[in-house]
Amino acid sequence: MVAYPMRAALFAAGISLFSAQSASAAILTFTDPVLYDATVAGMGRATESFDGLSGASGAVITGAASGAGLTISWSASSTGGVSVSPFGGSPALTAGSGEALTLSNFGVPTMGISGSFFGRNGAPGATSLLLSVTLDDGTSSVSLIDATTGFIGIFTNSAASFSSLTLTPQSGSGSLAPVIDNLNFAVLPAPGAVALLGLAGLARSRRRG
Repeated sequence: MVAYPMRAALFAAGISLFSAQSASAAILTFTDPVLYDATVAGMGRATESFDGLSGASGAVITGAASGAGLTISWSASSTGGVSVSPFGGSPALTAGSGEALTLSNFGVPTMGISGSFFGRNGAPGATSLLLSVTLDDGTSSVSLIDATTGFIGIFTNSAASFSSLTLTPQSGSGSLAPVIDNLNFAVLPAPGAVALLGLAGLARSRRRG
């Protein structure tokens, strides 16, 4: 397995650093983007802004995040349908009030997912969402997040990758609609890229010697 910068150190000392920590040791939940970015440093990153999907709606919406020669497909679904509609001046992915919004069918093994996860149109007292994630080995984790929270990042430190992510209004928050924006995926580099990185490191070591 590839060792990424700062990752081991963050795992060793990170529990007290995260303002949100998942119940599973294999899945970490971040509310600090700096710590999340340090953890996934060296991985391939792809972003979905939803700009090209504005106005889309249906039982299922599919898209493709892109970045640095990388494309990651995804699908979003909800019992009552999903849509991409303006929120805060830019398009965002959302489901109906009180309904769960699920992301799945990622095109490549995905080790990290981040973005703006929050709720809108909530009545007074409708302040919480459940963030549920599942790995392809069946491991799962559920975190309670504030409906006003902007950044959330999740990362798996196991060999398994993410198979789904679901954002659900907490029981009693029926008027709250889940929203996802600025979606970003982190994936392991292709074996060829890892080999090139290793050769570059070896060459630098020889030059220093």
